[in-house]
Amino acid sequence: MNDSAELPAALHGRQLRRGIVRLGLFAAVVVVIIVAVPGLGSIRSRLAHGDPAWLVVAGLLRLASALSYVVTFRAVFAPRMSRRLSYRIAMSEVGLNALVPAGGAGGLAIGGWLLHRRGMPTARVLERSAEFFVFTSAFNVGAVAVFGWLGTAGVLATHASLLLSLVPALAASALIAAALAAIPRIGSLQARQRNRRMHSWRWWVLDGVVMLGTGARGALNLFRERDPRALCGGAGYLLFDIATLWAAVRAFHGDPVLPALVMAYLVGQLAGEIPIPGGIGVVDGGLIGALILYGFPVTLATTGSLAYRAIALAVPTLFGGLAAFLLTRCVRGTNRQPTAQVISNQLGPPG
Repeated sequence: MNDSAELPAALHGRQLRRGIVRLGLFAAVVVVIIVAVPGLGSIRSRLAHGDPAWLVVAGLLRLASALSYVVTFRAVFAPRMSRRLSYRIAMSEVGLNALVPAGGAGGLAIGGWLLHRRGMPTARVLERSAEFFVFTSAFNVGAVAVFGWLGTAGVLATHASLLLSLVPALAASALIAAALAAIPRIGSLQARQRNRRMHSWRWWVLDGVVMLGTGARGALNLFRERDPRALCGGAGYLLFDIATLWAAVRAFHGDPVLPALVMAYLVGQLAGEIPIPGGIGVVDGGLIGALILYGFPVTLATTGSLAYRAIALAVPTLFGGLAAFLLTRCVRGTNRQPTAQVISNQLGPPG
């Protein structure tokens, strides 16, 4: 069997090359617009006077966020997996999420595919994937709820209207309530799903709710277990990324108010759920708009956001691309062993 056929689509060289081309085209378009379009002189001037030291700090913080993802992956999926292999899988996921147009699913599929090759049942792989997704998302949604309610109560100054705190807080709280409410109904929802025509819109809605409830149940168990690796990794994945945006804004001589920056980040990142490679274009516009809404000057919001996105794409692409290359070699096996045996030797006994 052809080796490449055994690899998940996200690891195929063709997909990676297309993703890199997209990133290159996006960077070229941004540069042309900033340089050539009249009226953007203030942005050009601010970009030209960015502080390289703060940009380096931003890059290191983004790397810390990616490494936190690695820690979380190891804690949730395979605690007994070798550190080298868990790093390669998880860092590949981080990098592929920036390159593959799958809204994050392309990256998460890598770990699930390898665990399935190891012998983990498909149902268990899907359950763990849902658990991982909900667990990592819980930090984002929880932060929106906490900062939103504190801003609504006037405890935190976000320099925005009351609605810009109240609406996100209500939405986040409703999502948390829906996820928790779905947990005890998983069995009945699955029964209803079996009675629906497969792949109809009602089937897909029920499937989404079932996966949300399944993931919420697993995520809730992780919080109850208080595994320091999972908790620190999940929190670090979010907090270091917020710190990356903070450092990017500081690089252009901004002095951001932290509550306003956090809310702008959390609201702006909602655009990242749209399945576009790395959120290109959508996230940039959403984040710039959110920063402006929360009181940042237009030029600072634009330059800080563009610098943040460049770093948020470059660091995962660099480290994730290398990890994906090494992982691909590992899977194919230098001595041409059967793929399952190569993986089994490095994963250790099933968890």
